[in-house]
Amino acid sequence: MALSYKTHTTRFPELGTAPIPIKPCIDPAVFDAEREAVFRRCWLNVGRVELIPEPGEYFVRDIEMCHTSVLVVRGRDNVIRAFHNMCSHRANQVVWQRRGKCRVSFVCPFHGWAFDTRGKLISMTDERNFFNLDKQDLGLTEIQTDVWKGFIFIRINPQDDQSLEDYLGPVATTLKDYPFDELSKREWYEVDEKANWKVLLDAQLEGWHVPFLHKDSLAKSTAATGMLLRHSILEALGPHGLLGTEPPPVFNPTPLGKVSLKYGIGAYDAFAFKEPRWTDAKKYNLKGAMNLYFIFPNVIMGLMRDSYWMYNVWPVAVDRTIWEIGINTVPARNAGELFCQEYNKVGLRDTLMEDTATHEKVQQVLKSGAKEYFHFQDEELALRNFHHTVDACLEAMQKG
Repeated sequence: MALSYKTHTTRFPELGTAPIPIKPCIDPAVFDAEREAVFRRCWLNVGRVELIPEPGEYFVRDIEMCHTSVLVVRGRDNVIRAFHNMCSHRANQVVWQRRGKCRVSFVCPFHGWAFDTRGKLISMTDERNFFNLDKQDLGLTEIQTDVWKGFIFIRINPQDDQSLEDYLGPVATTLKDYPFDELSKREWYEVDEKANWKVLLDAQLEGWHVPFLHKDSLAKSTAATGMLLRHSILEALGPHGLLGTEPPPVFNPTPLGKVSLKYGIGAYDAFAFKEPRWTDAKKYNLKGAMNLYFIFPNVIMGLMRDSYWMYNVWPVAVDRTIWEIGINTVPARNAGELFCQEYNKVGLRDTLMEDTATHEKVQQVLKSGAKEYFHFQDEELALRNFHHTVDACLEAMQKG
């Protein structure tokens, strides 16, 4: 493939080409500002509907970045709602189990106040001994909630009436037919990293590093090792982003990989094929072999045919982040397909371990002061747009 130069950034002149300062990745004051300006104001994905398929079922998601515990429940009326998991009496967490089913009501373990699946306070222990309380005002505090394509999103401190679909914009439009619900088998990894959340996301918002960092894993079977990788598509979609890659010119899987490919394609090697094995290509609307969508502020979806992976990045401290990794595939129909999926799960895990080590090595030296800026090139447009959006959120909060 002929190399092209500086073809992406010129389409988005508002992003500029200047170096990006390092300080926001090490400054606790900036981190605290991002908490309020970004994570409390933007739509955040907290799970999928498969976690709570029946009325009364719930799960709890602790979001340390927002100093809260969130209770997500499918109500008796089949509506999914989210609440701050916080009793109106003495602020205890009402639900301590991470997942379960509400049979009658949520009962606070501290003093027995009870709430229904709509968050309404339905009983107070020793009610006559309180002073001038109105039970109608003492329900669980509801959080704005919406569902798109089975993904549950919340917004803790909305500053406007923007709907989730409007927030997602071109992402929602482009992926309206992607068969997320068919790819229901999920494997899960969780990594506690000593790195700033932006450092982690920067590394995942470009494929330029693959032939180098992953030369002994993901790139080992291709002729791309040591070569420059050009994105076939690279777009800034408002605050979000899209990256696409074409299949490599040569794909020579390992002997074990060849056995796996007899039974299907998983998240580790699906990037090497244009055509799907198990499902209808018309459902995908992909450009190239793999499309990577970034949903600001903290979700990445790596979409392929017959599988996708999903990253949820949760900041904990200025130099600590939880990286949740979900690998989603078609449920295995036989032992061969199960072997294929296990092989791909392990292959992707080993690749991501290389990423994790790199994130932490970057963070270790940022405070040295030896460098003041990151220098993004044309293939790193998605990183530039990401930092630009974070800065815009901070500026908007300062303006009030």
